[in-house]
Amino acid sequence: MGEFGNLTETYRIKLPSSQCKKVASNKQQFPKLWDTVEHIKLAEFRMEEFNRTWSNQEKIIEQVIEDHHGDVIVSILDFIENSQNKNERIAEVSQIQTAVVIGGSIWDLNLRSLGYNSSDQDSFYTQLKANFQSHVRFAQLQAPDSVNAKDCLKKVIQQLIPEEDMAMNSKRPQYDIDILQDWYDNKLAGPRPILLCMIPDFESFNFQSLQKLIQIFGERAERLPLKFLFGLSTTIESLHQSLAKKLISYLNTKCFFLHQSESCLNKIVEKVLIDGDRFLKLGFGPYTSLLDRYNLRDLSITSFVKGLQFSYMSHYFGNSLSVFTFPTISKAQLHENHFTLIRSLPSFQQYIETQTKSEMSDEGKSTIKDLLTKNNFLFDWINRQIATLYSYNRRYCVAFQLMDCFQRLFTLPKFHKPIRALYAIGLKENIALGEHFRTCTILFKNLSVNEVEAFIQKCIDSIKTLHGPFIQDDLNTFESVLDEITMFEKSRVLEDAIEITSPTNSEVQVDLERQLKRAKLDISHQRKSHVSSRIGLRLYENAQQQSPWFKLLLKATDVITNFFKSALVPYTTLPLHEIIYFTDSQRLIPKTFHPEPRGIIQTALNHSNTYLGCECCESNSLCSKFEDICILYRLYLECGRLINLSDWYEAFKCVLSPNTSKNMNEPELQ
Repeated sequence: MGEFGNLTETYRIKLPSSQCKKVASNKQQFPKLWDTVEHIKLAEFRMEEFNRTWSNQEKIIEQVIEDHHGDVIVSILDFIENSQNKNERIAEVSQIQTAVVIGGSIWDLNLRSLGYNSSDQDSFYTQLKANFQSHVRFAQLQAPDSVNAKDCLKKVIQQLIPEEDMAMNSKRPQYDIDILQDWYDNKLAGPRPILLCMIPDFESFNFQSLQKLIQIFGERAERLPLKFLFGLSTTIESLHQSLAKKLISYLNTKCFFLHQSESCLNKIVEKVLIDGDRFLKLGFGPYTSLLDRYNLRDLSITSFVKGLQFSYMSHYFGNSLSVFTFPTISKAQLHENHFTLIRSLPSFQQYIETQTKSEMSDEGKSTIKDLLTKNNFLFDWINRQIATLYSYNRRYCVAFQLMDCFQRLFTLPKFHKPIRALYAIGLKENIALGEHFRTCTILFKNLSVNEVEAFIQKCIDSIKTLHGPFIQDDLNTFESVLDEITMFEKSRVLEDAIEITSPTNSEVQVDLERQLKRAKLDISHQRKSHVSSRIGLRLYENAQQQSPWFKLLLKATDVITNFFKSALVPYTTLPLHEIIYFTDSQRLIPKTFHPEPRGIIQTALNHSNTYLGCECCESNSLCSKFEDICILYRLYLECGRLINLSDWYEAFKCVLSPNTSKNMNEPELQ
């Protein structure tokens, strides 16, 4: 290539000095919006509210994950603590106590693992190590540490032996197993420590190094009782396929299965997104984006939590209206742009249109006019609406929990929607208007008196925890139904105990019983054709609908349905829901977590000035000031389906040095 071997100078990015980094890290804050027109105090408020909100939510998430793993961790700790300190000897072979933690033991019909993602397993082992007692000495080996057996032994010995004791053996090879043996034999005072070697990523570990490690410690199992802990992301078969039978005979394994991540995600959604009272909520779009990423991509709780944190940060970072959630905010601190943005919200405009279309009094018309013209009146109305949103969230939370209990009254699992899926439906539409709830109400009519009474009582206890204008009406309705059910149950017990003296009631009751018995006999003894079965079923239903209990059951069903319809209305029907619900109108979550690198690189090569910001790239036509790769890409776009490399390179030379190409004669160009 000659003189064209190094045509242009490489573009270099100069990183700031360490002093600049330190100054920047000490003054981290959200930027002022509207081209720095926003007050600096409001930017500080937004950052403080984000830090406070996310720290509270993070504590809840950590507690949920800790409780989710709690019983497994207790079992592993009990195995490490109580298994024999001297390894067992079976059939003249000393065995090493080995705990095998399996994270992916269940597979669905599409051969997709329902176990934990590797990032979730990292958090599990971090939690496990935090629960170790002081007398447990453990060494953790990762896949990069398994280059050879000497490196593995060196890292195990250095982690098991304290630094002060290790310094006494500085002249000996650090991979000598006798160093660990001598240190363990000299621990005569007090109880000897428990030695544990952890390998969380078993499938990625170098199996040759692992086999050598097992052989070394297996031969010394009687004198040096070290224990292993293997972390498997698949099944126990990977252990048997990776190790020879002779080495497996050294291991006395016990399997521990991690709980599936779906149950942990359901608990996080319930505790963080549904139970949260005065915290930020996710709208339908962001929530479904995070849920689809979990279901279709990684099955990772850690990834879901990172997306949740990003949603919180995006809301407080770029939404200037989030300052209205601060209890100490005053109108003097706000800017005119705040009220302009409030009036431009889709929910506010929808509220105004709804009010204007309905018949209004003079007072109502004056209220609408003040909302559109007076900022002081609008500020007071905003505070009242935010309080209404918080009371709506509390009532929605109670109703959603009762809806989950309602669907679990039935034994068939296909009627039990997971909380995460049920919440996604609730964000989009009213759950009580869907097909799932209608199916549950049909099955509700087949429940016994005790089951219906217990659910009504649960509804009453849950509603008593709320405060609001509609709470007393709901409470009175449920209590009246409960009283009628109680009276019916008492009357039924009384009828069974004593003979009814009223001839009219007795005749009616006997007639109903005869009809029910006749319908049952018709269903059981008649021929089994399709038409006869339907006729017999219709007779049985007609006879059943005349009973007092069925009429009372219909009334209870109507009361439950009306309560769910009023309490589970979607958030989009409320004005100013954009303040406390992150709607992600700019689709930041898909752009951040599902990037399109090919399109971005093509755009950068075709519009280099947008990315580099230099004056030399401002021209739209090709010139020698462009980067080499940008010139080549633009020439590539001008080519057809087949590219002649010689012509492509000649065109590249002409763009970089057109004068040199003109001075060359034809043979030199060829």
